[in-house]
Amino acid sequence: MKQREIEELAIRVLQYLSQLPDDVELSTAEAVEQVDISAAQKLEFEDWFTLNRLIWDKSGIYGLKLDDSKYEDQVVGLLHHIPYVVKHKKGPLV
Repeated sequence: MKQREIEELAIRVLQYLSQLPDDVELSTAEAVEQVDISAAQKLEFEDWFTLNRLIWDKSGIYGLKLDDSKYEDQVVGLLHHIPYVVKHKKGPLV
């Protein structure tokens, strides 16, 4: 998948995450499947890492805090399959 397509998908996933209530737990792979199952099927192995990083890096812009501390220091799988808890930041967006 092209970089621009990955960036656009990241924005759509962040928009989806921002509509979820606090304390929903899901992974990037699960969120992508909810947003666009066909895009999920087109992503190459390396694309998942790029997409996951974009989502985490831009989450603050969308007023989100993604908390994966439950899995800290554990080897549980690929980054895009590790669940995180979605929280909405209070106050001004970063």
